[in-house]
Amino acid sequence: GSNVVATSYDTEQEIRDKYPEAEEILAFLVDSRATVLHGVDATDLTATVSGTFDRVIFQFPLVNPAAGRAAHEAQPDYILRNRELMWRFGLSAAGLLSADGEIHLTNKEVYPYTWWGTRRLQEWCPLTLLREVPFSTDEYPGYSTRIVTRAAEFAPTKAVTFVFGAAQHPPAERPSRCRICEVSCTSQADLEKHCVSKKHVERERLETKWEKMMADHLAGVVSTDHSTATTATEA
Repeated sequence: GSNVVATSYDTEQEIRDKYPEAEEILAFLVDSRATVLHGVDATDLTATVSGTFDRVIFQFPLVNPAAGRAAHEAQPDYILRNRELMWRFGLSAAGLLSADGEIHLTNKEVYPYTWWGTRRLQEWCPLTLLREVPFSTDEYPGYSTRIVTRAAEFAPTKAVTFVFGAAQHPPAERPSRCRICEVSCTSQADLEKHCVSKKHVERERLETKWEKMMADHLAGVVSTDHSTATTATEA
């Protein structure tokens, strides 16, 4: 356990107040000689985490709905806030990887999470998508998925772990494939038909807002309101 760095966005007291089993888990980590860090922003890891790592693991990232009404009043905006969280995490975590290091980012493959664009991190960050692995809690004995605002569990429905490595070659564009919706069509004609569908038009509007957010970021206008947590394994 001495090579493990376990982190939380919450403070230690917030963790203890929120999760009844926190005392036991934190004691186990300390006994295992793991490094435990609290108050860590996954979009700015190098502010509190140093070194290089073989694995950086982020399970079910989510912007805290309590951080604003956007989650209920403006679903597209909330989707983009979570996409921004993953994007900024990818940028931050990429700088901590060892030569053969990997980022393991787990998310549900159901709406609205599919609209976050997890696979497209390789477009926005210096990363390459290496593989996708169905997520199973059996791989993590004693682990359970929890809601970010309280101790209640949630089901990891159709969850997938996306494994990224350092950027190698830009992903090749595939013909007759919609990059925005991540769907393949059988022909160019089918692709053109898809591009005028209601679902595509809605996602295209979302994409326009996303491109503006990225442009604002590059211009120095960056949102800082995120709720995050990560676990890292040191090289």
